[in-house]
Amino acid sequence: MKTVKNISPEPDFSIVHVSWVDSCEPRENAEIEVCDIPSPQLLSNVGFLIKEKKDYISIAGSHKKELLTFDYVISIPKKSITKIFYLYRKK
Repeated sequence: MKTVKNISPEPDFSIVHVSWVDSCEPRENAEIEVCDIPSPQLLSNVGFLIKEKKDYISIAGSHKKELLTFDYVISIPKKSITKIFYLYRKK
C-alpha cells in the first residue's frame, strides 16, 4: 500500500451542510393520477465546498489530494438552497 506524505490535517476547502428543495417524480412515471403526484422534496448534503458562483455552489463528498480530483460532486442552484451551515470554514 502506498503511503501518502505531507498531507495537512486541515481541509483544503470549507466543509458545509447544505439543505435545498429539489424536484421529485413518482417511481412509476406513467398514467399518474393527481393524488399520486409527489411534492418537491427537501434534500441535504454534507461535503467540501469546491466552487461558489453567482447562481450555484458545488460540493464534493471526497477529495483526492494526490490526483487533484473530487468524487460525488453535485452542483446546487442557489435559488433552491434553504440553508447552508459551515462545519468548517477555510481561512
